[in-house]
This record gives sequence, C-alpha cells and structure tokens, in this order.
Amino acid sequence: MIIKTYIDSFQPSKRQELKDAIATIKNRMSLKRFAPIYITNHLISRKQVYRFHKTFDCFVSTTRGEGWGVPQMEAMLLGKPIISTNIGGIHEHLEDGTNAYLIPHTLIPLRANSRNQQWYLPDQNWADIDGEKLRAALRFVFKNQDKAKELGALSKALVLQKFSLPAVGQLMKDRLEKIVPLDNHNTIT
Repeated sequence: MIIKTYIDSFQPSKRQELKDAIATIKNRMSLKRFAPIYITNHLISRKQVYRFHKTFDCFVSTTRGEGWGVPQMEAMLLGKPIISTNIGGIHEHLEDGTNAYLIPHTLIPLRANSRNQQWYLPDQNWADIDGEKLRAALRFVFKNQDKAKELGALSKALVLQKFSLPAVGQLMKDRLEKIVPLDNHNTIT
C-alpha cells in the first residue's frame, strides 16, 4: 500500500506526525505482521502523479468532501478502478459496481481541531465513511482483479465520452448558444 498524503504542509515535523499516526494505528491493531506501507508525504510533480496512477492497481480516496475529484478522474483516465467516498463532483456521474466502487457515508458535524478551522465553518458537515464497506471494496478488488480491470476500463470510457475536450467543448458551445442565440450567419465553431 502506498499512501500519498500530507498534514497542513510538507515540513519534516508534519511528515513525522503522519508516521506517528500510522504507528499508533498499527499498535491498536495488535497484529504481528503488516503488509508494507509506503508513505509519500512530499510534494510531487504532475509526471510523478501520473506514474503513481499507472503503477498501482486501484485508486482509493476516503475523502470527507469533494469538489470535482481530479485525482479520481486522473486514475479513471488511466483505466484504474477507483474506490471513493460517494460524495460530490465526479461521483454524481458514477454508479457503484458499474464504473467505480462508491463507499457510502453519513454526514456528521465537522470535528473541531485547529487545522480544519482555516477551511471550514463550525456549522458545516463532512462525510464519515462506512469502514466495513471500504474494507469489503478493498478485498473485492484484491480478490477479483480481472473484474476490477474491467471496471477501470469502463471508467476510462466514461471519462473519454463525457469529459474529453471535444465533449466538454460541445457542452460549452451548446450552453453559449442557449445564452446568446445566434442567427444562421453567426455560429460558434
């Protein structure tokens, strides 16, 4: 497993905070052995991001809230199956088990801590994932790699069909023509 994450910044003290948090989780589990976990907690280039996606079997995001979901889209474009919290953005175009594994969630009040206060208001909610469903999706992808690859191919087809430059360009053209109707002499090309 490779975890790409950071806390607030890429400073060494924050990197250590992540290592300590993972060590705490491992200690709570009381297992004798663990599969290797590699942490990437530094800023990486766009080329490295794509290399990550190409290298791995599956992309997992347990996001608490999502704008569009660029990392999910990048993984899908490269034909990778995704496991992601079913909230916002790209998830509105996905169907669980058909072109993604979508993890159910419950909206809960934001947990108060100093790092969240800079981005969120106290009255906001965020997603709390169903951990059992996440584990089940991870196990399914691991045990059914051929099915996961098929799902990745379907997610790539969705991205190319709905979100390619020609597809988005056509949507923009259609919308502009509705906003400013043109006569036969003036068309948007």
